[in-house]
Amino acid sequence: MHKLASVIDQRQQVRVCVNLMGVADFPTTKASLRVIDLSLGGARVELPMHVSLYDIRQVQALTIAGCLYAKVAWRWSRDRQAGLEFLAPALARSSVTELMREAQG
Repeated sequence: MHKLASVIDQRQQVRVCVNLMGVADFPTTKASLRVIDLSLGGARVELPMHVSLYDIRQVQALTIAGCLYAKVAWRWSRDRQAGLEFLAPALARSSVTELMREAQG
């Protein structure tokens, strides 16, 4: 089995490609970013500069398109992208569902 296929098969949530503006909250600062895919469990984001410049592992919350605020935890990062997990996905479910629906047209 192809390595990428095995990683994709492990995902528990359907992901939808989006192009939304967001803000990540860190202990001492905030950073604008772009949300590039979204699921009920989390989001993949892209920052303007390499993730190491943001201390991405310390991210605390994510605001998406001014309509969703969610506490998050860092799960992975590479170059300018990071995967963030919603810590209370049930609380974010209705807003995330609506954002995903709008992205699909």
